[in-house]
Amino acid sequence: MEKPRQDQEVRERLFRVLREFPVLYRARQGVGTRLLNPFQSLQHVVNTHVNPLILYINDLVEDIKSGTPYLEALERLVLFALRYPYRDRVKEAVDQLASIEGDRPYFMWGLAHLGESEDVNSRAVRLREFHRRLHLMNNYYRERFKMEEGTDLIPWRASFRPQADGVTEGSYEFPTRRELETFRNAFLCLGDISATRCKEGWARRSLKARVQGEMEELARLLFDYGYTVQEICGRLRKDDFSLPEFLNGLLLADLEKNLVSPMDPAVASKHILGLTLLDFVSVVPFRTFYCRLSRTKEAMEMAKEVEKKSGVRPSPYRRILQLFQAYRETQPPLAAYYLEHRFSRSHGDYFPVKSGEHFGVDITRKFFFKYFDRRAVQEEAVQAAKRLYSSKTSQEVAELLQLLLCALSRPETVRGRQVHILGHIRSGAMGRVLLGVYRAEIVALKEAVVPPGSSMPLSEKVRQLEYEGRIHGHVQSGDKQHENIVECFGIVEEEGHRYLAIGYHPAETLGSLIRRIQDGLARHAGKARGSFLTLGEFGVIGSQMLSALNHLRSRQVIHRDLKPANLLYLVDERGRVSLIKLIDFGVALGLAEGLPKDMFRRQIVGTMAYMAPEVVMAQSSYASDLYSAGVILYQVMSGRLPLELARPKNREDLKLQLKRVVAEKRGSLLEANPSLGKNPVLKELAQLVQSMIRMDPTTRPPVDFLTRDWEEAWCRLPPEYLEKPFPYGS
Repeated sequence: MEKPRQDQEVRERLFRVLREFPVLYRARQGVGTRLLNPFQSLQHVVNTHVNPLILYINDLVEDIKSGTPYLEALERLVLFALRYPYRDRVKEAVDQLASIEGDRPYFMWGLAHLGESEDVNSRAVRLREFHRRLHLMNNYYRERFKMEEGTDLIPWRASFRPQADGVTEGSYEFPTRRELETFRNAFLCLGDISATRCKEGWARRSLKARVQGEMEELARLLFDYGYTVQEICGRLRKDDFSLPEFLNGLLLADLEKNLVSPMDPAVASKHILGLTLLDFVSVVPFRTFYCRLSRTKEAMEMAKEVEKKSGVRPSPYRRILQLFQAYRETQPPLAAYYLEHRFSRSHGDYFPVKSGEHFGVDITRKFFFKYFDRRAVQEEAVQAAKRLYSSKTSQEVAELLQLLLCALSRPETVRGRQVHILGHIRSGAMGRVLLGVYRAEIVALKEAVVPPGSSMPLSEKVRQLEYEGRIHGHVQSGDKQHENIVECFGIVEEEGHRYLAIGYHPAETLGSLIRRIQDGLARHAGKARGSFLTLGEFGVIGSQMLSALNHLRSRQVIHRDLKPANLLYLVDERGRVSLIKLIDFGVALGLAEGLPKDMFRRQIVGTMAYMAPEVVMAQSSYASDLYSAGVILYQVMSGRLPLELARPKNREDLKLQLKRVVAEKRGSLLEANPSLGKNPVLKELAQLVQSMIRMDPTTRPPVDFLTRDWEEAWCRLPPEYLEKPFPYGS
């Protein structure tokens, strides 16, 4: 694949992800529209500041600077604009281009007319109506020619998807070539009827007029969606040029009718569009009849020879030559240069462009316009993103936005084919995160990286990554991934490196929330007025964390490192906690058949402050995860840990801390936060949390029983209490 085309495919894939991923992201979370969708806002910011057609023009500017003739660039631009499926974006680009170029049109010579074209809804109405008419046409011709019931003489069976929120490819609003091929095939079938069933007699002439009228309507529909004459006709027999002749005739008639001088950009672009769609190959039936249009007398003699052979007068060859002569007398003469360029290239006549030989050559040496200023756009877009989120999340979204803008403006910098690697962000909830696009998803890519100074071989890190991928993938296998556990898309290999692709969420961790609670307690004498945690938010945290634990048990997996830093929380439009996601299965233990053996069986894994006593003895169980969840809830409900542990300074200190984990009694939650005892429901919930952190794992309740008791207690809390702040202090 040639590089410009590959770069454009990368860009189109990124735009498609930005269109479709916000809808997919919202649907997957299982909480409807309540969830603040960062990708929806991201899409809005990108659409506001970045237009695909302007980016394409920016690429063409660089190509022209590198030697691509202006006329060739103009041809590529016109085809791109016509075929781009989102006409409203094209119209926006034309408006933007008009303000950039002002009274010195350059690319506007090819695009101005598209600014006046139908919008998406009007085109959809026209396409839907024509689709209905195809069915009626088929019925008419089937009855006219006495065909059997159910025969499709005119293809009409095309399945269009209903248009949903945003963009639905394959709908009447945004058809793909797959749907449009039905209309092309219908045109070809009508052409066959015209050629084989409308030969003689008055009735046949009447039928032929009807058929060709319908062919003309279909042709104009296809032209509007960027089909050239050659694309409509496909491969034809060498002696069958009736269809190209018919289509060329339609285009030439339009061009001849709209000849004016001088030409403004709107009129000139109509001619440029028509000339771009013409099939010049079929105009010259034999290579020996080809002659450059600028050799007027010689070309006219060739046109006469063609007319003798074909019997058609005036021939398309003569009409094109006459059009060329008329263009040479108009101001500006751009259409003449463009027509000669298209005619010559179609016959393999690539003559070099010399100074002054084609329109626009004088300003290709130095561009006066800046079509896309990546730095300025990036700065404006980042500021827009920051206004939508909290400071931490806005910084993360801003970094993602910078990566996307860089990738869109310079797709050659995007690595990878199976997964498009965008680059790193440094402010993610998981620290430095590598982001990419995989299977139409924006994903986080976990790498096998050896820390500086470590003696561990890279192969061991790769093995650990594969171990994590196997277990995480098993947890999220099935028809639907659990919404309270981060998504897993498996191990992907790109450029000789292996990555674990997981769901990416611009969000904060429960660790940051707990720190805010603690800061609020410290500032306000034990009452966390600045924590912004409501009883409803606490309910979300508790019930969703237990839901994740129930799912882990059903999949026979023990997480073994459940802690606030491994729990993301997403917010709703009011900034309230709305969704919890468990991350990081790096040290998880899989008990189901077929899962890898424990890589850490000779190690103590986890984080001491959240570690159950039995874990120190290498006896992890489902009850161990329940203990860790209890410690997290204890901390959310009080701002304190049931067992405070300082960071060990040395090996001996570590041993002492581990002994405390095994032997020291855990503090009472009702003593850590006496306010809980004033509400009977919160008191009951506190007692349930206390049961989760019992020293003996056999006395902790099973997670499904605890979940039932938790939900029953929570249901007894009056709904009006959900908006109240969570009570801290005495």
